[in-house]
Amino acid sequence: MKAYKIKLNGEVITLKELMELNPREDILKEALDKGSATHNDLTSDFKIAITGFPQVDKIEIVEVDSINGLVNEVHDNAKSHGWWDGEKRTLGELIALMHSELSEALEEHRNEDILKHQNLNPNHYYSHNGLKPEGIAVELVDCVIRIMDLFGEKGWDFEEILLEKHAYNKTRPYKHGGKNI
Repeated sequence: MKAYKIKLNGEVITLKELMELNPREDILKEALDKGSATHNDLTSDFKIAITGFPQVDKIEIVEVDSINGLVNEVHDNAKSHGWWDGEKRTLGELIALMHSELSEALEEHRNEDILKHQNLNPNHYYSHNGLKPEGIAVELVDCVIRIMDLFGEKGWDFEEILLEKHAYNKTRPYKHGGKNI
């Protein structure tokens, strides 16, 4: 999956935040083609519109192929659909929503025999006139999407933490020293 990291003066911003600044299309095209556009390339309207960046030296658009790119894309989608508008969402609320996706996966599992009887794959099938993905695997992915959205909001490095924890888990003893589950 291709994603883009956008930097103004070295600080990462989202594509939506960049577009709200209304940069000229030719400047964005140049930044995409060359990877950056310099201060002299930016219009005065664009420079004035940037709050918190009193002097823009450079805009960089870097293509990334990473889990973090997907995290940013997932979070940007959630923001553009209004899930971060209004009151600040609490960590407890967000974890409860993750838990609800896991509960939905459990319900799909509980209905596995019924779904199979209807010639549906309980792991991945379509409902609502064949448009909406459903199933155990889909609900688990919904949980991952909610986790990625939180990582995007907090600015946490999903890829780094995932790799760090995976590396640690590889050092653990068989069944973590005798645990049953």
